[in-house]
Amino acid sequence: LSWSFLIIQLSSFDKMQKLTKLQATKGWNKGELRNNNVRHKLSSFIFVLNYKPQTFEKKLSDLLKVLENHKREITKLSNKAHCIIQVYMEIHNGNGMIGGPNMSRKNIKKLSKLNLSIDFDQYVSGNEFKS
Repeated sequence: LSWSFLIIQLSSFDKMQKLTKLQATKGWNKGELRNNNVRHKLSSFIFVLNYKPQTFEKKLSDLLKVLENHKREITKLSNKAHCIIQVYMEIHNGNGMIGGPNMSRKNIKKLSKLNLSIDFDQYVSGNEFKS
């Protein structure tokens, strides 16, 4: 698992930051230029809990604990904006079986109570293992 974070998209970055005590790891406003000179289509507030390598379930559990401590703010945001936990996974192509994330019922219930959705981007890289 590479890393996961919460993305919140609303009318402006400043409005999103004012709705929560969480400090954005990064963010931008609709119309601002990206690195490739293309303008952002949406404003975004991004909160990354940590960049440590961990199992998916551990990272998700840790992130949800933090978000639960800000439940009122997150619920308020999710009622006004599209709030999503974005997960990037890079997996070595070594033996052909890449597997996938597993979510416990407990974490699924927590996501639901926070009115959050989750999105997965999976990437496979590397050479196959020699037989």
